[in-house]
Amino acid sequence: MAYLYKIDAAGTQDYLTIQAAVTQAEADWNGVALDGPVEFRIWAGTYTEQITIDHTLLAGTAQYPLRFWAQGTVKPVLDYSAANAIFKPSSNVACLSFKGLSLEHNRNWYVIELVGSQGPNQYYNDCYVTGGGGTISMLHAGHKGLVGVNTEFAVREGAHNGITKGGGVCLLNCKMYWRAASASNWNWALVAGDVSAVGCLFDGTNKSAVNYGLLEGFYSSMVRNCVFKGGNYGVAKFNTHQGGATLINNIFTGQTAAAIHFPTAFESPHNLQIEANVFHDMGGAILVDHAGTYNDIAALQAAGYDVRNKCITSDPKL
Repeated sequence: MAYLYKIDAAGTQDYLTIQAAVTQAEADWNGVALDGPVEFRIWAGTYTEQITIDHTLLAGTAQYPLRFWAQGTVKPVLDYSAANAIFKPSSNVACLSFKGLSLEHNRNWYVIELVGSQGPNQYYNDCYVTGGGGTISMLHAGHKGLVGVNTEFAVREGAHNGITKGGGVCLLNCKMYWRAASASNWNWALVAGDVSAVGCLFDGTNKSAVNYGLLEGFYSSMVRNCVFKGGNYGVAKFNTHQGGATLINNIFTGQTAAAIHFPTAFESPHNLQIEANVFHDMGGAILVDHAGTYNDIAALQAAGYDVRNKCITSDPKL
């Protein structure tokens, strides 16, 4: 069963604020072993607040998420402009689930900031998420996983990295981009231990600074049916210390530097699988690996990579 708390800033439900509902849930279930998720159903409106969560009071719910789900099709807006996060979960929180929400931090700070080193697994379904700035990531680093489905991740201008997760990140039909150009350096929209992305758009066309990329994956990564636009420090970089990377049926377009970086000193054709991708209007190399730089398809194939990749110079549909 689900333990339900209803929130409406207009006052039609049980709680006016999300924090009030969370605090009540912590009081209701202190020391009680629950047999289902705790759900905070949020009505349309704007909620300008910080939500702190002490999961130690919700005993027995480690296997269940804390759900923050919208009521209806209009996205409730959770915004914040202070130098603090919208959500601040303790290290005891196992899983946060967000559905149908707009999470908007309008200052250089995290949308979610961990209290402790591990942090929760995070699930985003049909959400809009924006935040970060300066040297602050949009979503705080942690060693758990993140799943995004039909979600838009808009990194604020100046953000150091958009999403930084030591664990795995799985994205399906998502969009990730910078909201505006900035002068920050060494930025990545997504940095994660293991990356799985299908049907996503990674857009760097609004970012004019030097040394930025769209995706950096460690260990094993799989990227399929995605579009990468812009980027001037290797759109996709894979440091596969344990495993490999697979890129199939993707489109890389408008890069001003190498589309793919694979610096790990393994035999790249065996650890990096590049099949049936399209490279369009490339301003730099297609691939840089530990053995060399490959500026065209012929060089890529001569190095042992798949023969079905294509490189085109102009197509108005891309």
